[in-house]
Amino acid sequence: MSLEQTATIIGLSKSRTGKLRTRFQRIETGQEQVKTKKGLRNHARMSLDEEVQFLAPFISQAQNTGVLPIPQLKAELERAVGRSVSTSTVYQLLRRHGWSKLAQHPRTDATVMQAWERLGRKK
Repeated sequence: MSLEQTATIIGLSKSRTGKLRTRFQRIETGQEQVKTKKGLRNHARMSLDEEVQFLAPFISQAQNTGVLPIPQLKAELERAVGRSVSTSTVYQLLRRHGWSKLAQHPRTDATVMQAWERLGRKK
């Protein structure tokens, strides 16, 4: 089939179809590797190993207390990377390492909020 016919059948432009065909050929000949989604962390602030080391003290504390204070974790993450991060970044970090179930924001539960206030006053 010609490039035009293939583009019409798959519903893409002729230009995009040619790029896909070229990429497929490069992968088949071994000139290019298939990229996995996990390897495409283009905006990563830390490597996966650095994230594990960063989370270790928080996870051990959370396993003892049952609470993982997101605001405190967010502040420490901002200090570690040297710039501000959104709260969703913190939740994605926890999800990526399988700890999202421990995450509780202090405003979601009255008992968690009281525990958070007690932890904050100890400092």
